[in-house]
Amino acid sequence: MDQGFYKSREGIIAIVFFSIAIMVVLIHFAFFRFSFPISNIDEATFLSPAHNLAVHGKFSSDIHASFLPGADRYTYWMPPLYMFLLGVMLKTLGATLFTAKLFSLLLILSSAVFVFLFSKDKYTRIVLVSLLLICPFIIIVSARIRMEALAIFLICLSILSVKRQWPAYISGIIAGLALMTHPMCIPCCVGLAFYILRKGYKQFFLFTSAAVLITLPYLFYILEDFTLFRQQMSFQYARKMGRALSKLNLEYILQFVPTSMVALMFLYLSKKERELRNFLYISLPLTVILILKSNEFNYQVYTIPYLLAAVGLFLEEKKEKLYRLGVPTLFFTFFMIMLILKGDKNNNFQDDSTYYQLTGYLSKNKDWLGKTIFVKGSYDMSTYFLVNHQKVETINVVNEASPGWYKKFNYVIHVIKNKDGRKHWMAEDEFWKDWQHKRSFTTSDGRYSLYVAVKSSD
Repeated sequence: MDQGFYKSREGIIAIVFFSIAIMVVLIHFAFFRFSFPISNIDEATFLSPAHNLAVHGKFSSDIHASFLPGADRYTYWMPPLYMFLLGVMLKTLGATLFTAKLFSLLLILSSAVFVFLFSKDKYTRIVLVSLLLICPFIIIVSARIRMEALAIFLICLSILSVKRQWPAYISGIIAGLALMTHPMCIPCCVGLAFYILRKGYKQFFLFTSAAVLITLPYLFYILEDFTLFRQQMSFQYARKMGRALSKLNLEYILQFVPTSMVALMFLYLSKKERELRNFLYISLPLTVILILKSNEFNYQVYTIPYLLAAVGLFLEEKKEKLYRLGVPTLFFTFFMIMLILKGDKNNNFQDDSTYYQLTGYLSKNKDWLGKTIFVKGSYDMSTYFLVNHQKVETINVVNEASPGWYKKFNYVIHVIKNKDGRKHWMAEDEFWKDWQHKRSFTTSDGRYSLYVAVKSSD
């Protein structure tokens, strides 16, 4: 071990940054994984098919059975790789929320290993990993039941494949896996395709063949009911395309556009590793465009691997202390400030005690057993009922409800955040307004109230 490095100014800064970053990630997972951000409907949406696969051997999205055509038979509304792998994880380690969130943490920690390999310079390696782990977008992803953790894993692997000039078929395998993960991985696949094409048509053929071979199971799955695939995907497409750039707010833009511009500037100032720079020149701007068009919570995370790759190139070539110490410090400080602001805005650094109070109440009052449950609100309790093997449904942003859809439900739960210290009752204009059996529970800090309505069996 190079003791001299760890006694140098660079070594001390690198170790301090890494120590802070890894502690923040682990503390977040241990005490804030349900509360930063607050568990919401998306997690239940992605958990449902994985849980069904692990427990029942059926890859269906039962949680949206009343609202998405064919959801009780097929999961076509999003590429399936994350949900399939999550199902394998649940089957192996147990179908619990801890296992589901642990899967995301393991993917992010594995991504950190790839980021470590972005550079051969010890100092650069450590600071890049530190920047990855302290980034608030990454921290959120590390304990969230969504596909971003897998996408970051594959994007980091793609960058490493270009930097290390792996064989074309390996890049094709990565591209195929990325295509089956999320549309936000498309820029990465385009960058890989351009990189391989520059090597020649034979290499491009190997790349394409490997990508097609990897995606064949997905294609066969789609062909089982192509009409249903078009129906489910049409909701996603309509939602994404219906968002105008004019609706973007400045706060959203400031979180990733300036850092992306800095990354492009670093690429311009760097002179070595032309192929990697070309890959980043293509993938990063396309990613920025898609994020702007999507305007989704935490999609800024997709820029982070490209940003770190550009920073790594820049630090490897710049030997002046001003750059090597200043650039990591500025980015680390920026991410720390953003993390504090996000925590304060979302929940004032509220830990998971609120979530455990809500679930504790449900565990003591099990009149929901055997009921057909409809869930609203945030904290979203759908995942709790899923892992307790209950029939539960909720409405996400993509839905097509048939008339009388609500008649099947005989139990409703709604968690509401109380404002200004006042208790807010669940909406009385919903389908449960005439139900006689209703009750509520408010957390000890008064922030959240859990409301229950039970339909009479008469």
